[in-house]
Amino acid sequence: MSAIENDIEQVETDIENVKSSIARMDRLHKLMSYPEWKELIEKGYLRNEAARVVSLKGDIQMRMAGEVQMQWLDDMLTGIGAFAQYLNFVEQAGNAAKQQLEQHQGTHAELLQEQMAGDQ
Repeated sequence: MSAIENDIEQVETDIENVKSSIARMDRLHKLMSYPEWKELIEKGYLRNEAARVVSLKGDIQMRMAGEVQMQWLDDMLTGIGAFAQYLNFVEQAGNAAKQQLEQHQGTHAELLQEQMAGDQ
């Protein structure tokens, strides 16, 4: 396999990878458009559950319950934050992939032209 064929193969792999990231972001957007998502996840979990846990951390009875309970609340907040970060990551990776897709497609077209010129 020639160097240009290797380059073409690599760019095609890159195109498939960025398309996968875009598709993941599109699936997230689809989920987020459902009223059930908004009610259960956005409002119920990311907003209300986070507020409830923060409120419990300040509750004197929870503080008196001990370190295990406080650690449990911290772990719950960490989980909520990690989930929110994952959602942001999917969004950011998808947006970056959209930009990369155009670049990779341009490179792919150039490499195919070079290959065709070399075959003549």
